[in-house]
Amino acid sequence: MEKQLLPLFLLLLCTTAVKADFNVWGSAVRLHVNGTELFYNTKQLSAAAAIGTASFEGTIGVFAHNSGSLKILGGEINTAKTNGMAICNANMYYAIYERRNRPALPVFTAINLSLFCNCIGNSFSACGGKTCTSVSDQKFQNVKEATDLTNFANGEYTIEIYYQLKGGENGNCNLQHIDNAVTVNYKANFTITTPLALNLVLLNGIVAEEKIKIKWMVQNDVDIVKYEVQKSENGVSFTTINSSTANQLSSMSSYFFIDNNPILGTNYYRVKAYNKNESVNLSRVFRIYYGIVGNTIFIYPNPSGNDIAIRIVAVYKGNYKLSILNNNGQQIVSMPFLHDGIDKTVRITLPTLLAKGIYRLFLIDKSQFYKQSFLIK
Repeated sequence: MEKQLLPLFLLLLCTTAVKADFNVWGSAVRLHVNGTELFYNTKQLSAAAAIGTASFEGTIGVFAHNSGSLKILGGEINTAKTNGMAICNANMYYAIYERRNRPALPVFTAINLSLFCNCIGNSFSACGGKTCTSVSDQKFQNVKEATDLTNFANGEYTIEIYYQLKGGENGNCNLQHIDNAVTVNYKANFTITTPLALNLVLLNGIVAEEKIKIKWMVQNDVDIVKYEVQKSENGVSFTTINSSTANQLSSMSSYFFIDNNPILGTNYYRVKAYNKNESVNLSRVFRIYYGIVGNTIFIYPNPSGNDIAIRIVAVYKGNYKLSILNNNGQQIVSMPFLHDGIDKTVRITLPTLLAKGIYRLFLIDKSQFYKQSFLIK
């Protein structure tokens, strides 16, 4: 009898081993934190395959009430599936409640995560470039939400998150997988507090000797720990270029910073203040134009090789034709150029074996005309 049952047992074991399935191997929540957007990893992975650079754990920070400095933007998951299996839909669920006072049944809000891209050649090259292991791997994402968590009253809170996948074989969606931290949902804490006033009396900048000098004055910065000067090329994504310890005076304090590397065109700046209660204040954004008066197209390096960078600043929005001609008027490059009116840098690779000499770039539409010369060495 035992000899008859053994082959049947092995057959069932093998059948189970090759059963079609799907799962989540990477997950992250997208947060706006004090003016910076980042993916915070929930399911931990190696650095090469991790979705984000930060971890969703511990305390995210302290945020001023109604400041808009903490928002949930959405999330992302990386998935795997066996042959014949299809993933029908994916969702991220989050709940907010008072820290140390978890409800018996927390109210979760769903964010649908749409298919973002497929794994190609062991990489999600079409959507971020992180590694993957199989052509059946897929990335689901939605980062277009913007739920402001600073609207909560002052207090300590917990964000609790889990992810849900539904899928099946032959067009069915009857299977479900939940991604969490081994039956316990992912959690992190944050605090909402009364904002400390940032009494900015002055905030501006001037161009001086090929540099931009930034000045700000604060009336009573006793509760401020430090300031950061942040810079942007587009007025949206900012990076910190300076950090200054606050004077912490009840009277007037003046601060200066010199940007030795302004970009050609419009430079955007703001000041970020860190308070003693760990909340953060952001100043208004102000912009300063840097460049040669009367010239709005810059080509570098100049003299150039076969690769040139074209810095386009203060050029009107339009549908242009970009042309490059040699000194004899022969056209070397001709291409359409749709410009959205925002300062930008465009890189062009010129044909090889171009003769040395002066070349001219033209940017022309129905009503606008821009030109600049450069030298091929």
